[in-house]
Amino acid sequence: MRLWEAVTPGWRRSVAGAWVVLVAFLPGAAAAASGGASSTVSSTAAAGTAAGGVPTPPSLASLQAASLEVMDVRTGQVLDAVNPNLEMEPASLVKMMTFLLSVKAMQSGNVSASTMIPISRTAQLQSTVRGTSEMYIDGISPISLSNLLKGLMVSSGNDAAIALADYFGGTQAEFVSEMNQEAQKLGMTHTVFVNPDGLTATGQYSSAGDMALLARAIWQADPSYADYTALPSFTWDHITAYNYNKLIGVDSYVNGMKSGYLTSADLVATGTDGNDQMIAVVMGVSGVTEGAALNRAAQDDELLLDWAFANFHDVQANWNKAVPSEVRLWEGRTSTEKLSIDGTSWVTVTGSSAVTPTLKVSITNPLVAPLTKGEPVGTVKALVDGKVVGTATVTAAAAVPRGGFLHVLWDKLYLTLDGHPRQAVAN
Repeated sequence: MRLWEAVTPGWRRSVAGAWVVLVAFLPGAAAAASGGASSTVSSTAAAGTAAGGVPTPPSLASLQAASLEVMDVRTGQVLDAVNPNLEMEPASLVKMMTFLLSVKAMQSGNVSASTMIPISRTAQLQSTVRGTSEMYIDGISPISLSNLLKGLMVSSGNDAAIALADYFGGTQAEFVSEMNQEAQKLGMTHTVFVNPDGLTATGQYSSAGDMALLARAIWQADPSYADYTALPSFTWDHITAYNYNKLIGVDSYVNGMKSGYLTSADLVATGTDGNDQMIAVVMGVSGVTEGAALNRAAQDDELLLDWAFANFHDVQANWNKAVPSEVRLWEGRTSTEKLSIDGTSWVTVTGSSAVTPTLKVSITNPLVAPLTKGEPVGTVKALVDGKVVGTATVTAAAAVPRGGFLHVLWDKLYLTLDGHPRQAVAN
């Protein structure tokens, strides 16, 4: 029998009266009474299968890039990185952000792929510049958004980038401001955009790690991005431009994304193999000519993608198997709280795709009101061979205000005298 159950009802009432003054409605009183901090309770489910160690990535001696990053699209896990935060001129990789903002405009319903875009005078003038990659839109207006996006991503048209910036931003300066705002949202902390096309500009830089984040954002925003980035060529006004991404049509994995070149070559390549989705970014690949540098960048990305697909796989973690549907809630208007899980159900593992991760959940104990909807109340982790391969946040499914005076007082007394009642941690 617990101490609280053993004492007489009269003694309980006396203790309750004393606590009216001492603890009623004091913030954090439940935590203070039980040691000053919340604890967690844990549960483990679904024993996992051995997945093996992390495989060795391609040797730096076999790669030409100054910086690189390989990322799993579904989980965002970085599988390999060398100098991923090295800030360099991004060249035409800048056009990926111009593409993303255009795609988001379509998703908002303001425009569609068939919307006819008027071509600004600035874009038409850019079209006449020689020695740079252009779509050649001078004298043609309007042009469908679909064709402009193909000219942007396949032809790498600087004129297409300016046309899109002028249309969606009103001015290039305003559009560039939106590009940088989006970069901040994505966590691109080593990036500053100065123009929408990637031509040399003082103060413009990015990194392999940031470009991986941008490529993942494009994939997640519009999985059909390959319709614009995986075309081997694009013909406009009787002029055919061939994709500068040399892996298109050569590597069966690859379905996009973008190349760039100023004084060295950069390449973001995305690919799919079954359930697995990968991004490989290389920057700063040198060559005697532009073509030679782009070919070397393609070789680097191909090695990285082949390595990633051979050694890493995405598997689904059934978070609900370990996370209870609801838990005990104290000092609230209700005595239980339903739980939600915030995070992808996919985890990246090494070795076989047949691996079943072990799931371990931890929930704040005691869980005390008030709670806001979506407030973190715990975590659930996926482990393979004892190593964490994925984490999701357990959140409150609904807002629960603090309960009435007597209810709060009673719960405080109970928690003080009974310690930490164990939460249920399984359905």
